[in-house]
Amino acid sequence: MTGKNPRKTNRISPKAVTAKRMSEIDRAAAEKYGIPSIVLMENAGRAAAEICFGLLGLMKEKRVAVFCGSGNNGGDGFVVARHLHNNGFEPDVYLSKPPVALKGDALVNYAICKKSGVKIKSHSGFSINSRYGLIVDALLGTGAKGGLRAPYGNIIKNINRHSALKVSIDIPSGLDAGTGRAAGVAVIADVTVTMGIHKRGMLKKRAKKYTGEIVVADIGLPRRLKNQQ
Repeated sequence: MTGKNPRKTNRISPKAVTAKRMSEIDRAAAEKYGIPSIVLMENAGRAAAEICFGLLGLMKEKRVAVFCGSGNNGGDGFVVARHLHNNGFEPDVYLSKPPVALKGDALVNYAICKKSGVKIKSHSGFSINSRYGLIVDALLGTGAKGGLRAPYGNIIKNINRHSALKVSIDIPSGLDAGTGRAAGVAVIADVTVTMGIHKRGMLKKRAKKYTGEIVVADIGLPRRLKNQQ
C-alpha cells in the first residue's frame, strides 16, 4: 500500500478455508486443545490493534471509529477499541444494535470496554463529517450470508462515504467469505486483518475491491489444526 505501513508481524498463509471449516477449527481449538474462545478473541483483537497502531502512527488525525456488531466479530472490535484506548488513542465505539443484543464473549468484552472508559455510542450517532483518521469495521464476520438486514446496509454505506482509512476485521462486512461477492453493499477496506487462515472468497479477483491488502493474523491456533487444511 502506498504510504501505508501496517506492521509486518504476520505472514500471509498460502492456505484458504471456507467459513464453515474455519468455524470447525475454532471449535476444535476450544474442545480438543482447551483454548477458550475468549482467548482467541483477545488474540484476534490484539493482532488487529497492532495493525491499527502502525497505520495511526502515519496519520495526523488519531481518532478512531470502531463499528461493532452483536456477534463475535463485534467482540473482536471491542478488544481492538480497548487496546487503542489503553495506548492513548481516542476510539469511539458505535454499536449496530442495543447492548441487550450482545452475548457470550462479545458481551464480556463490551463490559470491559465500558468499565475502561471507552466511549460507546449508537450507530445512529455517527456522521460522515466526524473527524476520524481510521475506521475499524467489526460488524459482520465470515459466517454472515445472504442479504444484509437492517441496519447494516446503511451503516456500511456511511462507512464507505467517510474519507478515513478503513480496516476490516476478518472480512469486510457484507462480503461473502465463500464467493467473494458483496451482499448488495460491502465495506471497501484498505486493509483486512483476517484471523488464522485466509478465507477462500477473499482470494477471488472480484473481492479485491473490498479487501484491500490482506494481513493474516496469528491468533494462537495450534499448528496441527492449521496443517490439516
